[in-house]
Amino acid sequence: MRRAGGPRPWLAFALVLASCNDQIIGALPLETTGATDDEASTGEGAGTSAGATTEAASATTAGEPAAGVFVAVGERARRLTTLDLGETWPYEQLGLEGDPEQLLRAVTVGESRVVAVGGLDFGRSAASDDGVSWEVAEDALPVLQDVVYGNGTFVAVGVDGRRARSTDGLVWEEVPVDELDFFVSIAFGAGVFVTTGYNGVRLRSVDGWTWTDRVLEFGEGYTDVVHGNGRFLAISRDSGRVVVSEDGAEWSSGAALGTLGKGLCFGDGVFLALGEGVAHRSPDGLEWTSAAAPVELERCAYGEGRFLALAYPDARWRSLDGVAWEPLDEGAAQGPALGDIAFVP
Repeated sequence: MRRAGGPRPWLAFALVLASCNDQIIGALPLETTGATDDEASTGEGAGTSAGATTEAASATTAGEPAAGVFVAVGERARRLTTLDLGETWPYEQLGLEGDPEQLLRAVTVGESRVVAVGGLDFGRSAASDDGVSWEVAEDALPVLQDVVYGNGTFVAVGVDGRRARSTDGLVWEEVPVDELDFFVSIAFGAGVFVTTGYNGVRLRSVDGWTWTDRVLEFGEGYTDVVHGNGRFLAISRDSGRVVVSEDGAEWSSGAALGTLGKGLCFGDGVFLALGEGVAHRSPDGLEWTSAAAPVELERCAYGEGRFLALAYPDARWRSLDGVAWEPLDEGAAQGPALGDIAFVP
C-alpha cells in the first residue's frame, strides 16, 4: 500500500516491527551489499512449501539478542532488516534484477511469522520466522496489495476484488470474487477484517472468507485503514478526509485534513496521519493537531517508543512523538524503493 507525488499502486510496500527475544540465526556472512534470490544459499535440509524456495540473508548477528526487528520490503523483492531501531540495516535480500514480478507490496507479522505479498502481473508471497531467512512462494496467486493477520489467519486483498487467506503466508486460498473492485488496504481489529479501496470502505469479515459490503456515503476512495484505541480509521488519499468506526460496520465522517492522505499508523495512544510535508496527530480520529514534516513521509509505524517512517524512494526517519523527526542511515547507498509501514509488538 503507497506513494509520493502521485498514485503509484505498484509501489505499495510495508515496514513491520516485530519483537524478537531470541538471537537471529541462519544467516550468511556479509560480503556484498546484498544477496540476490538466485545467489542465496538454501542450506542443508532447507525446506520448501507449495513451490517455495528458502533463502538466507546476507549478514550475521552476534552478541546480545535483538530487542526488536524491523523488516522493510519493496521493489525487486527487497527485504531489509534492522535490529537497532533503524540505526543500521545489516540484512538485505534482493530478487532477480530485471524481473518486474519481483515486487513485494506489503508485509505483516502474525504469531512471530513475517509474511509479505505483492507481484505485478502475477501474485507473489514470501514468509519468514525471523525476518532474515525467507521462503518465497512462486505459485500462481492474484496480485495482492496488502496483508494483515487476525483470528489465526493471514488475509490479503488486491486488484479486481481479489481476496485470499493463508495460515502460513505461502499457501493461499482465494475467496470467490463477487464483484470487481480495487482493494488497497486491510486492517484487523475488534475481531473483524475491514478493507478499503478506491471505491471507499467496502467490506467487513470475521473469517476472511465471508464478506459484507459496507459502502460509505461519503463518495471518496479510502486508501489506508488502521485500528487502534478501539476504533478503525480510514483516510482518503485525495482530500485527507478521515472516517471513523468502532465496529467496521457503521462509519462517521471525521476531519478533512486538507492534504493528500499518505498513510496512517497508531502508537502510544495516538493516531498519526501523514500528508504532503505534514504530520497530523489525534487520540480519537476526530480532533487533530498538525506539524510540518521535514520531507513527504509516506508510511509510519510505532514500536519500542518510536515512530518510524519512510519517504520515497529509500529514506528512513524516526521520531519520539511524530512531530520532531531525525533521518536514519544517512549516506547509505540508495536501494530499490521501499514504502508502507506496519508495527507488530
